[in-house]
Amino acid sequence: MIASAGGPTGGLAVRSVTKSYGANVALDDITVALGAQRVTALAGGNGSGKSTLIKILAGVVAADAGELTIDGHRLDLVHHDPGRARAAGLRFVHQDLGVFGSLSIAENIALGTGWTTRRFGRIDWRAQRTRAAEAIERFSIDATPDTRLAALRPAEQTLVAIARAVADAGRDATIVLDEPTASLPRAEVALLFEAIASLAATSRGVVLVTHRLDEIIEIADDLVVLRDGRLVASGPVEGLDLDDLVTAITGNAPSPTSPATGGIAAGTPLLRVRDLHVGPVRGATFDVAHGEVVGVAGLLGSGRTELLEAIFGVRRFEAGSIEVDGRPHRPATVADAIASGIALVPEQRIADALFVGHSVRHNLSATVVSQYWRRWRLSHHDEASDAAALVQDFAVTPGDESLPIGALSGGNQQKVVMARWLRRRPRVLLLDEPTQGVDIGARAALHGHAHAAAATGAAVLYVSSDFEELVTVCTRVLVLAGGRVVADLSGPQITVEALVSRCFDSRKELV
Repeated sequence: MIASAGGPTGGLAVRSVTKSYGANVALDDITVALGAQRVTALAGGNGSGKSTLIKILAGVVAADAGELTIDGHRLDLVHHDPGRARAAGLRFVHQDLGVFGSLSIAENIALGTGWTTRRFGRIDWRAQRTRAAEAIERFSIDATPDTRLAALRPAEQTLVAIARAVADAGRDATIVLDEPTASLPRAEVALLFEAIASLAATSRGVVLVTHRLDEIIEIADDLVVLRDGRLVASGPVEGLDLDDLVTAITGNAPSPTSPATGGIAAGTPLLRVRDLHVGPVRGATFDVAHGEVVGVAGLLGSGRTELLEAIFGVRRFEAGSIEVDGRPHRPATVADAIASGIALVPEQRIADALFVGHSVRHNLSATVVSQYWRRWRLSHHDEASDAAALVQDFAVTPGDESLPIGALSGGNQQKVVMARWLRRRPRVLLLDEPTQGVDIGARAALHGHAHAAAATGAAVLYVSSDFEELVTVCTRVLVLAGGRVVADLSGPQITVEALVSRCFDSRKELV
């Protein structure tokens, strides 16, 4: 098991860090040391305090109390700022990489390190390309300084963001990586892990924030766990298993979960797709029955998202047919799809699902606003009452429907998106990476909501790049490769090994 206190000694430590927002204690007297030249995983559920601690280290948020010690030098975190963080060698790579696809690698790196100029302020392009070439060599990126970022694989784009962050830091840097693998397919993660291990060995150390517990065991040397703003565990990762991590993060021993179809027997086709052509999908054919949770596996660019968007009316399909309950379904708009009982939880939560400037209440009522109109006026009382009930039913925290949606953690935001659609009792529920970037507790809750929808007789189509998740959640899994469904697996056929094999071999025939 993980030790409840202490941890590795090294060149960097935070001591007695406290932060409150009114009555809400975000960090409660956090003291922990990070090992030198090691990868330290920072774990915890949404709302545990991870993001607050990172923001304080970056100087973006001021601590109420506490200090940072680096190689014996003390920094007051109450008066910390981004300039001091950078001078102390702290470098941050966020989940939103802040890179620009239309610019070259050399230009992207220069945006972080500054431009090298010649006389009269002219850019020294030779020096910029040389600097970029050094980064490319260091991180083994298959490109040239003039390569546009959009041409790189997702993992390589992440490496460019890391290279930009550490270009001028040297061996005295501490690199904080916030969910660097959240949007990467599993095949890309190994490339990034090689770079992380190299970074740790040639710097003061790496702090890795991730919700993927298997990654902690694979890459991390040490582990720090926060829960409800408190340090609950720290120590070496060696000897730990997934159950240990779940127990440390949630405070409870894990309970086994299994796919469930609910009270309505699966078998009667509800969603029928025949020879569908949309985007990279070239002839997908499959059925999803009442009460089924059917996964969709595939590599990046296989057309998983495009398939769901075609069913939801976001994009037109070129050929083929879709039927819902035996009726032709060719939605001209999203409104048509919603009217047919279709719901979509999209991959990009912030961009495509949330109304960021509005409250939790307004986000929950966005799909049912018409039911609150009373004689040309909106009944805010009824809207608030229903929203409060949904917040309670879906265990959204903080449990205040009047809060701005941006005040919630990612997992709680996703619960709001799920609640918004499930209140409509959809017949077909489309889920695109529904647990991306959420903690293990929220993940389990979202899995439960998917099964609950199936229990009412809905057909659930579940896209995930996490193959272990598909194995756990789904009653069947479709594999997209080469533009078509190359496998339809069920029962004991659904294994991580089978999904990986099918995704990488589009020549295999449909089973």
